[in-house]
Amino acid sequence: MMRVAWTITAECGAVISVLDSANVHACTFLDVTPFALHKSTLEEGTLMPKLIAITNPKGGTGKSTTTAALAALAARDGYRTLLIDLDPQQTVSFLSRGEWETDADTAAAMFLQSNATMPSSLARPTSFGYDLVPAGGVLADAEDQLRLDPFGSTRLRKLFKRDESLNRYDVVFIDTSANKTRILTSTLMAATHVLIPMQASNVTMKDLSELLPIIDGINEQRGDFGEPPLVNYGILFTMVKDGTRANEAVIAALSEQLLGLPGVPVSSIRIPHSVAVEDAALTRAPVTVARPGENVAKRYVQFWDSISGRERAGQAVAV
Repeated sequence: MMRVAWTITAECGAVISVLDSANVHACTFLDVTPFALHKSTLEEGTLMPKLIAITNPKGGTGKSTTTAALAALAARDGYRTLLIDLDPQQTVSFLSRGEWETDADTAAAMFLQSNATMPSSLARPTSFGYDLVPAGGVLADAEDQLRLDPFGSTRLRKLFKRDESLNRYDVVFIDTSANKTRILTSTLMAATHVLIPMQASNVTMKDLSELLPIIDGINEQRGDFGEPPLVNYGILFTMVKDGTRANEAVIAALSEQLLGLPGVPVSSIRIPHSVAVEDAALTRAPVTVARPGENVAKRYVQFWDSISGRERAGQAVAV
């Protein structure tokens, strides 16, 4: 049987497969070469889309803005894209103009029903080219459900692997709660990749220092299941006030601290603070759609190009 794996350029200089667990643990990821064949592998014989969790336990970091912006860009580039909103604040659902009739039509159905609903069956098309699983108003109740479930941390992982229709997508973006919750743990167990938007503030370093041990713990559990660790796209600085000395000094200090953390790259692309983000929210659209000519949208394009591989040669390999 042919399996599809993504090649990884590692800090140790090797180009390795995500299925080569020995080398994966030995190296620090710098980037993943492109979405050319769109499939990643959770285990032998199970083809899945890339599952990218956008997370930060601190609110106000541009997490939901980033998720919607990247999903719109992926769809623009022709990737079959799904966005799952697992943030009870429902910002991504709002920006995507998500509509639903009952809680059974939302992401909450993946947690609250005795026979959990498959993610793909909840997906609805949006005006922006990607499909959406909206958060819904009772998603917060799922936290209590997971607390009572001894296998709650693997609930989403099992759902994704059982959902055969999920492989019609190339990439799935997951917007997570701005809290350290069981839903976050379940999401990171299910994801294949993680991205951490981070506001340029010394205060956010404390929250990051709490998130990274969670990710390390998740990777240990993934290893118990014979799965590779999360590919960490690392830190994306957001809401940066370009040209201000204070902001530049904070970013320089944070970047220096982050250099000492293995496996946590820092993107050189910075997302600027912009009123265009608020203007886009008023129209209920991702900023990359509503204000494509603005600098903030252009920076998101640059970042998307960097992680989707359009700026560099490379392709998936069959092993």
